[in-house]
Amino acid sequence: MGNYIGDLGIIFVSALVLLYMMWDRLFGE
Repeated sequence: MGNYIGDLGIIFVSALVLLYMMWDRLFGE
């Protein structure tokens, strides 16, 4: 179960970074 939580955390962080980069590209004038 702990391994599942770890994987979920990695996926969540990756998605967060991806979202931040997209946001910066769209609204980072």
